[in-house]
Amino acid sequence: MEAVLIEPDCVAALVSSVLEVYNKETSGYLMSRPNMTVKRIDRKDVKLVSLSYAYPFQTDKRTPTYVFHKNRTASIRVVDSLYAMGVDLIGGFHSHIYPHDTALISDNDVDYTLREMLIANNNGIKMDKWLELILAVKKNEYKTKRKIGYEIKGFERGVKINVNTGEDNGFDIKIVGYWIIPKDEWAIKRQAHVYTKYNGKIC
Repeated sequence: MEAVLIEPDCVAALVSSVLEVYNKETSGYLMSRPNMTVKRIDRKDVKLVSLSYAYPFQTDKRTPTYVFHKNRTASIRVVDSLYAMGVDLIGGFHSHIYPHDTALISDNDVDYTLREMLIANNNGIKMDKWLELILAVKKNEYKTKRKIGYEIKGFERGVKINVNTGEDNGFDIKIVGYWIIPKDEWAIKRQAHVYTKYNGKIC
């Protein structure tokens, strides 16, 4: 399956979204325009799905272990607005919160993405696969003062972001992605290689 490049502005939107309610799960949509690009990575030309925008749902019901659309009509309006504006819907994202901060996709997550695809397909956006990003979040308390800022590095097939929001606290966020392809009564899931940009380089 295609690799994924999360553009810096999209990374900022994802990080701010999950940290706003870091002790509860959050979710949203991933969009792009255009959605394909080719980049030179490790001396090879790699075809990438480029993620330009992330939209966090404002009306979702959030808990430490799950998140769902509290207002289904509102979520449909989001899809309708994307369709009307010609924005490519690529998939969605949601967070996993410590101590449940696994970077693996669960069967419940897959079922949720299939229902999201159904909403999109029933409202004008035809999709044959869905990209779901999982953001595993853990808060850190530091004994010694640290510089406020952030750092990004590769993490297996994803990326790991360390964000120091204060001199004595910060967050670790692991981002991984899975392609979900409906098949028969269930779905095929394939882990995507996720990249982003940091200090002018792709990591």
